[in-house]
Amino acid sequence: MTKPIDEVLIVGGGTAGWITAAYLARKLGANRPDGVKITLIESSQIGIIGVGEGTIPTIQTTMREIGVDEARFMRGAGASFKQGIKFVDWTTAPVGDVHSHYYHSFSRPHTLRGLDLAPYWLLGCAGDTSFSEAVTLQDTVCEAGKGPK
Repeated sequence: MTKPIDEVLIVGGGTAGWITAAYLARKLGANRPDGVKITLIESSQIGIIGVGEGTIPTIQTTMREIGVDEARFMRGAGASFKQGIKFVDWTTAPVGDVHSHYYHSFSRPHTLRGLDLAPYWLLGCAGDTSFSEAVTLQDTVCEAGKGPK
């Protein structure tokens, strides 16, 4: 006979540890008498690193699932919304002061009257235009230092 799990121990805090603890607590009913007890331990010797830790768009779904209000969370954390990730000199070495870059956009490619533009970029229809510049606004928005929120 298998004994059901009634307690989970998470070793390590930080964003990953605390979000994991909150998610499991919500999903496993930690606030109910018959729920799974969630315990998190973290080092008192390791402080907040605070070096621009980032998330990807699915964090919004995760926060909704654990009952965290996005606006309150963003204000409390002093956070900002991220448009994508810019990889500089990812595929080629710089030549003098000329650098190449690639944007991993956090928005879906544009459609034109329901037509997905990405396959046309793959066929070379956009010439030398980068993927993110051809099918999303994020390249342009990021280079201008702007954002939607």
